Amino acid sequence: MRKLKGPFAGLVAIVISAVTAYGTELLPEARVGRGISIHGVMNWPQMTRGPQPSYVWPPFAAAPYALRQDKLARLKQVGFDTVRLTVGLGIFLSANAEQRPELDAIMVDRVSQLIAAGFTVIVDFHPTSQDPRFPPVAFTRGPGQPLVDAFREVLMRTAANLSRLPRDKVVLEILNEPTTNNWSESEIALWQLAQKSYFDSIRSIAPELTVMVTGCCNCCGLELMALDPSNYPGRNVYFTFHFYSPHGFTQQGAFDRSDILASTRFVNNVPFPLDSIGLADVEGRARAGLEAEKIGDLQTRLRAEHGIDVAVSDLRQFSSVADIERVFDKNLDWARTYGVSPQRVFLGEFGVMRPNVDPKSRYNWLETVREAAERRQMPWAYWSLEQPEFMGLELNRSTGELDPLTLDALGMTHH
Repeated sequence: MRKLKGPFAGLVAIVISAVTAYGTELLPEARVGRGISIHGVMNWPQMTRGPQPSYVWPPFAAAPYALRQDKLARLKQVGFDTVRLTVGLGIFLSANAEQRPELDAIMVDRVSQLIAAGFTVIVDFHPTSQDPRFPPVAFTRGPGQPLVDAFREVLMRTAANLSRLPRDKVVLEILNEPTTNNWSESEIALWQLAQKSYFDSIRSIAPELTVMVTGCCNCCGLELMALDPSNYPGRNVYFTFHFYSPHGFTQQGAFDRSDILASTRFVNNVPFPLDSIGLADVEGRARAGLEAEKIGDLQTRLRAEHGIDVAVSDLRQFSSVADIERVFDKNLDWARTYGVSPQRVFLGEFGVMRPNVDPKSRYNWLETVREAAERRQMPWAYWSLEQPEFMGLELNRSTGELDPLTLDALGMTHH
């Protein structure tokens, strides 16, 4: 591992001087830099058991949903300047006329606390499968669909509320990782129609609010290639992509209860970087593990084999530092083609599962991705603060202890 750098080492690659090749007039008022996603404060609200989904009211009132000032101070101390606050979408869509003002006030309060703690805040609407009435795919269906129109109303109300906060401290991210039926051109086009309608509605309410848009997401880092930024004019716009490639490395140890034969069960102990000998070993162990399951049903077996095929192909495509650099070069080329400052291209998520991943390989990947973004002047946000059993930076919820390996890889300071 490399020698620890100071808290602001490399930060000039993100927060550079006012004079740039693109001109300061093209940069958003709300400047983001080194960010961290906080996923447990406004997401996953408590729900009651019963035949009909309903939320515990008042929401987000239990202690785990609170923002702790000591933790925020610690995040500032180590070098973060931006918080990406994920917001559960289902509760906002289900709220009635009496509940909406209270729910909106909770969001404004959380954002205001983060701003007071010294952060720029990205409010990220984050659909989940928690509430079956609001499947994530429903919000990419194009204008005119009931849930698309309902979500548009939520966005407009939120935009009006956020526009009352300091304009240089808040960003509205329209939708996290848009889910489509597939990644076909027609599905991507349908999502872009929906996103454009959301963007225009936000602008009608809050013309100066900084907004974040994205392409169709499969988290391989190339979402923006399908997006025409001329549809989203004005200086106060960020364009975001996520990067988790190769998934066979970053998602090691993930367990999907709905698919117990997913490739993550068999593709494990994957190093980074990965050479051809290592890849052959990973593939051999995965196929031997599947064979040991002695699956009798042909279709089930073929599906599991296909999952391993996809994972191995992904590992082969993103096995080296150079492979990752090429993805970031493509994003930089996209920005240059459209005259977009790279400082408006935001790496919104990246991370590696902690369990079952060799610490040195995890460090290598995180540092590679972070440095690839910073060398191209792209701001970023790590996923996430919570859940150390997955990718979380925080090792202990009660003490707020942060993982020193991850901090080192992110170029942060720690004591």
